Amino acid sequence: MFVLIFSSLFITISSCTKNSENYYSCDPTINEWVINNSERIQKLTPSELMEYNLESQKAIFCSMTPQQRFEVWRYKFDSVLTLT
Repeated sequence: MFVLIFSSLFITISSCTKNSENYYSCDPTINEWVINNSERIQKLTPSELMEYNLESQKAIFCSMTPQQRFEVWRYKFDSVLTLT
């Protein structure tokens, strides 16, 4: 269980490496959407984030504030703990 969690964490962190200030995804369409929707993203809840596909979630997560990222991870950990 913990291996799965840490693997997810590693993938998310490594996929969030930015080469420039406004680079969130290798997919130009997703990257543009994230840039154009920054105000909307700042209001997203963790449960709303999960409604997007995985590639979009990664890009959105990279553009979130540290507090939002913390809330997303808390949400994910709580979700995993309820499975056991």
